[in-house]
Amino acid sequence: MISAGYLEAMGVHCCAAAILQAITPQNTEQVMLVNETAAREIWPGQDPLGQHVHVADPTSPPRTVVGIVGDIHHYALDAVPTTQFYLPVTQTDTSDLVFAVRSAGDPLQIANAVRLAIRSVDETLPVYRVVPMNEYVAATMANRRLALVLLGSFAGIALILSVVGTYGVTEYTVAQRTREIGIRMALGAQNHQVLRLMLRQGITLAMGGVILGAIFSFALMVFCEASCLA
Repeated sequence: MISAGYLEAMGVHCCAAAILQAITPQNTEQVMLVNETAAREIWPGQDPLGQHVHVADPTSPPRTVVGIVGDIHHYALDAVPTTQFYLPVTQTDTSDLVFAVRSAGDPLQIANAVRLAIRSVDETLPVYRVVPMNEYVAATMANRRLALVLLGSFAGIALILSVVGTYGVTEYTVAQRTREIGIRMALGAQNHQVLRLMLRQGITLAMGGVILGAIFSFALMVFCEASCLA
């Protein structure tokens, strides 16, 4: 349930804002807007404008589709848009209203002005939960952000453990081959040659772990996706 200014305030593309603006409570014709998904799924290959729809109650007068609204994400940025209908608030009975206010600057700076404007109409109207839109968007991403933080933390811990483990194994290997290294250097081996030998063995060990980890990670990802689809 929206007013004419809602679509403009939210930056939603619509071809019928002027029609909504002209609607008054005295109008007898019940009208509505539909989003692009609804137009595509309910009237495939047809023009939805002028179509008649019963909303919620089949016994209520049908509403005429007067415009198409672009698809928007109501609940989450990664949620697939569903069929959505927009009804003029002047033709509905509701006591729970949400105001959308567009601001050129910080929206919280005009919060008091918005409260005063609403109370100038009716001092008994409660105004609560004035929240910038970016906080709403951030709330929809909270679970995913938490999962990414946890995944990044575990990955960082795993990296530290792998580095420490690789260093320990390399140090142990070098200690075990101290006599061999001394013999090699006595026979003319240079420092950089011995260092390259030790590093090559350490890198080989690390790369083997990376390859095995990638294989197991890919297998686990495929298994999880198959489980979710099932």
